[in-house]
Amino acid sequence: MPFTIADTTLFLIATSSLGIGLSVSNTRAVLEALAGERVGAHRDRDGLYFAWTMVSLAHAKLYAPLAFFLLYLFGFLYVGVMSLVHASSRS
Repeated sequence: MPFTIADTTLFLIATSSLGIGLSVSNTRAVLEALAGERVGAHRDRDGLYFAWTMVSLAHAKLYAPLAFFLLYLFGFLYVGVMSLVHASSRS
């Protein structure tokens, strides 16, 4: 069944919103930490859900939203690696 432009647009908006939601969640945690609030790590499965979504998009050959998710992935990866680098240089 071919996708219409409206279907593709709605799907792109939905998947982008999911990625932005993950980004907003991480931003909130960073801002709380900068404000001095002690924030425990949330042990939910956002990372696994994010990975599952990317695999599902690739399996469905939906490459346009996958490109946006890869941008978020590389952004999270960069921030995570730099956090580890800075933490190891302090000790």
